[in-house]
Formats: sequence, C-alpha cells, structure tokens
Amino acid sequence: MAALLATQAFAEQPTVQGTVAWRFEVLANYISHRADVARDGTVYFNDSSGFLYALTPAGALKWVYDGESVGSAGPTVVGGDGTIYFGLSSPDAAVHAVNPDGTRKWVFAAPGSQGVIGGPGIGPDGNIYAVFDIGGDIGAVSLTPDGALRWNNPGNPRVAEFGQLGRELVFGGGNVYFTSSYYGDIYAFDLLNGTQRFLTNSGVADQAAASRNGTLFVPTGLQLNAYSASGQFRWSFFDDFPTTTNDLTAPDIGRDGNLYINRNLSELYSITPTRSGAIVRWVAPSFVAGGPVPGPIVSPTNELVLMGGQQTFGKPGLIEAFSTTDGTVLFQINIPKEPDGTCAVPYARARFTRTGHRAYIPAVQLCEVPDQYHSWLYAIDILAP
Repeated sequence: MAALLATQAFAEQPTVQGTVAWRFEVLANYISHRADVARDGTVYFNDSSGFLYALTPAGALKWVYDGESVGSAGPTVVGGDGTIYFGLSSPDAAVHAVNPDGTRKWVFAAPGSQGVIGGPGIGPDGNIYAVFDIGGDIGAVSLTPDGALRWNNPGNPRVAEFGQLGRELVFGGGNVYFTSSYYGDIYAFDLLNGTQRFLTNSGVADQAAASRNGTLFVPTGLQLNAYSASGQFRWSFFDDFPTTTNDLTAPDIGRDGNLYINRNLSELYSITPTRSGAIVRWVAPSFVAGGPVPGPIVSPTNELVLMGGQQTFGKPGLIEAFSTTDGTVLFQINIPKEPDGTCAVPYARARFTRTGHRAYIPAVQLCEVPDQYHSWLYAIDILAP
C-alpha cells in the first residue's frame, strides 16, 4: 500500500516523522501478540490460527509454518542463534522451535495442558521459558536452545489462568515472572533451578514489567504495584488519585529506568520509580490501547514511546509516538477505514528493530463485522530530521 505520512506535532519545527512502509495481510481473526525481528531483519509473527509467518524487511513473504493446531498462544520470539519460538493452545499444547528456513527444529509438548499461558520468552541466559496451564503437571518450564528440559515447576498453587490468550514473561534479578489476571497470582521462579522464589496475590495481576535488578511492576487495573526481586511489596501508585483508576495497560521501562503506562483509556504517564514510590515526570492525553496485552513501548534509542489503538471504541485505528522527554506527540498515523467499512485497529504492542528506525504493530478488524476476517502486520518507519 502507499505510505501514509504522519501528522507532525509542530509544523514549524523539524520533528520525528512516521510512515507506514507496508502492511501484510493474513486470513485470521487476530494477530494477538507482538512480532519479533531477527538480526538479519526478518520479521516473524504468529496468528490466531496457529500459523507462523516470516517476512522480509520489505514485507515479502518468505515462508509460512503450520503449527498444526487450532490456535496460537503468546508472542513470537527469536533466539540469539536465529531460532524462532512460539506457543500453541490445546489440544496440541506445545512450544515449537522453528529454524530460520521455516523447517521444524523441535517441539516441546505438554499433553493434557490447556495451552501456553506464559511465553515463550528468551531469558538473559539464552534459555527458553514458558508456562503451561492446567491440566498436567508441567507448569513453568525452562528449555535449552536444543529443546532439552532444564527444569519444570508446576507452581504452588498450580500455575493457571482462565480465558487468557497468553502473557509475555519478564525477567530480572535472576527471576522469571508470570502473572495471572484471573487469579491475581504473581509468581517468581529462579532462572537457574526453577525454585519458586515467591508467590503473592494482588487480586488482579496483568502484564508486568521488570527492571534489571528484578523490581517488578504489576498493574492490577486499579493501581500499579511494585515488588522487590524477593517478593517484598514496596509501593502502590494511582490508588490515591482524585479520580478513580479503573484501567491500566501493561507498563514498559526505558533504558534510563523511567516507566510508561496508559491510564483510564486516555492518559499516558511517564513516571520515575524509586525504592519508596513513584514520581510523575509528565502526563499526556492519549487513547484506547486494545488487545490482550495493550500498552506503550519505548524505542531502543529511548527517544520516543509508541502506542497504537483508537481514539474511542468504534473509531478507526491510529498510531502515535510521544516524546520521552515531555510527552509531546511527535507524530500520529490515522489508519483509514477498510472498503467494507471495518477498521484496522492496532491490537498488540509494538516491536522495534534494534536501531529503533522501524516498528512492527499487529492490527485486527473492528468497528463492523466483516464477511471474512483479516488481520495485518504494519511496518512503521520512524524518520528523524
């Protein structure tokens, strides 16, 4: 498709621009989770029908891998050796490892499980981590890049979720963390041997973020909680605001340690976490960020925060970039309605390339019920003056 030039925040001043380089269409109801990018620029993503796609940086299809399942669960991630990992739901619950040429490398199956509810994720040690739902007795697992089981821990109580389409695992302080929205449980497992370092409950525990030292930030819908790597509760934020907090997205942490989170479908916050609390840096007007794991993502250069969604429910999709310095809108991309009256709305968080000059954002059809569902992966080029 033709590139769409984003609107600039201040027409009289040079600023960052964003354009749609291309979009790739799949015949699937959803692309529910983030894509990932290999060192050679190949971009990988899975759809809700259990297929894994490989695209060139120019948006051309390289290959499609059939997971031979009723559906995928969780994000797609790429290991240091170029192997691609993604999870599948029941009745074929498993983590699949796929070679860069699209051939199957190995499969780790979890018979009896309802599917992958956490991960897969690549730990700082290069090993693969995932969490499997009940039944069965597998639970949280760590696998080598060759697919050998390092450890598994069912969790105490047993790790489980209800109605979740998958969660990204986060790492820090020698832990891998998993959070359950429905049960509100927050788990930390030791990366080395799988020991359950701690369990705590916050009523609701949505997609979390972690700092390198292991401080864990967990949105509960009503507030943002911070925990140490040993599970000690440190503080809550948003719980004593003049207006009630009723919705929080997943947070993201920039390389300078500042945290970004969308509140109440309309406010993007930048806060500086401290040991005893949080300091607001700025607040910017924002919009509805949709999907099972919505929220802002900071670029690798730490210059901007990118988020997709819609101005309000029922409206066409849009993508906005905010300055990490003060929350100024650097550019906005308005996605036009489709010919059938449906809206292509960003439905998962962005994934940046290593340089930060491009981001990939999945989108799905909303607004109207289509005759046949489609989903898209958008490639957004980010151009500095």
